[in-house]
Amino acid sequence: MESLKVIIVRDNKGNPLLAKKFSVEEFIKGCVFQYENWKISRPQALKAHLIIICPELELYQAKHAVKKIRERSDVIPIIAIRLENSIVYKAPLFDAGLDDYLCMPFDGRELTYRVDALIRRTIPLNSDMPETFQIADSLLDYSRLTIRFNADKAFRLTQRQADLLCFFCKHPDVLLKRGEILTHVWGKDDYFLGRSMDVIITGIRKILSASPVIRLETIHGKGFIFHTNKK
Repeated sequence: MESLKVIIVRDNKGNPLLAKKFSVEEFIKGCVFQYENWKISRPQALKAHLIIICPELELYQAKHAVKKIRERSDVIPIIAIRLENSIVYKAPLFDAGLDDYLCMPFDGRELTYRVDALIRRTIPLNSDMPETFQIADSLLDYSRLTIRFNADKAFRLTQRQADLLCFFCKHPDVLLKRGEILTHVWGKDDYFLGRSMDVIITGIRKILSASPVIRLETIHGKGFIFHTNKK
């Protein structure tokens, strides 16, 4: 079985006492660790099963790191270990693309459970997922991360956009509740993932505007309907 690779993002000039107090290697066993500075000067090296943001980073440094990671990949799970437990500190990181947040001090077992859950969520939920979907005037190619309308130019998709569109294509013209979508696509229903989903759906709507047939309707307070016929 492939070894779990974990990237730890830290500040070489950060608080040495805090860095010493926080040692993720003690809690996550059997992994290959790679260390990156918060400036993420080598985005091409961000190939891992998990990325951990260390607590010695200032908020602006942590936010910068998350943004740089998300520019490279919207799939690799990112967890931040922080001293602050206020929404004022959490919200900017989740808005930047963070997946999970753990406040110090914590039980090492909790970190282990959270890491396991994050990695499970990156495993395709449907191993028998079709490679292509033909819906109305669109052809969604999941393996190539593209969608085209009426055989026109293909639009590139991010992995999460493709995941969401696949779920919508499998359930067209019916109300899909927000929690149901989050659980099936992300493996978890929570507030911050919901905000991330809204950002991704905004991008999907821009792509779908190229189709005169397909539209994604928001049913406020409930969820979404993926319409595949003109109304």
